[in-house]
Amino acid sequence: MVEEALRSDWRVQELYFSSEFSESQTGKNLLSLACQRKVETVQIQAQALRKMAETETPQGAIAVVEKKELGLNNFLRQNPDFIVVLESVRDPGNLGTIIRTADALGVKAVLISKDSVELYNPKTVRSTMGSIFHLPIFYPVDILDTLRVLKRDFRMLAAVAGGGVSAHKIDYSNPVCLLLGGEAFGLSEEIVKLADLKVSIPSFGQAESLNLSVAAGILMYEIAKSKNLRTKSEVLRNKQE
Repeated sequence: MVEEALRSDWRVQELYFSSEFSESQTGKNLLSLACQRKVETVQIQAQALRKMAETETPQGAIAVVEKKELGLNNFLRQNPDFIVVLESVRDPGNLGTIIRTADALGVKAVLISKDSVELYNPKTVRSTMGSIFHLPIFYPVDILDTLRVLKRDFRMLAAVAGGGVSAHKIDYSNPVCLLLGGEAFGLSEEIVKLADLKVSIPSFGQAESLNLSVAAGILMYEIAKSKNLRTKSEVLRNKQE
């Protein structure tokens, strides 16, 4: 996590480390990177570091990173073609995993409702595995007002447990906004009404439902696969012409 922060454009204010960590090759590389970024480094006792850390077995380094404020309007002027909106996601592990998966699959941004778990919850941050530093994330967002604005430029797809169009049968050629609801109750009726289409994941077994982060990953993959395959075919066609 610290290395990802140092390699990003986020401002790392301070880096605390133990003597044991500084003697390891990983530690030497990290401290060298911190030096390149002109980050203040402070050596402290391992016992003090363990008290500062949220985990039971800290790896030997802790960074203080300044939160990054992003402007949604400025971001939308870049004409993104794939964003994810999360409503009432309460589990920090799910939120972090969704952010990590979104980063891997080329999602351009994640928008999180103000009634979701706090973005900078320690477990959320750790679950992103560094993706929090690479993907534009907007939190907290007034979902209803924001979706009314997004609806002008995006095809709104509401993920529902059942009764929606199968994910692999949908045309994703236009800019897509994937709407995902919380673990307990899914999307609110107000949000579903704003959507252009309901989308579901077909089930072939006996499980009643999927974990939210798993379902999110499947749906994001379907959209990303469609968009990337289309892009590659367009590039190939242009070369042939």
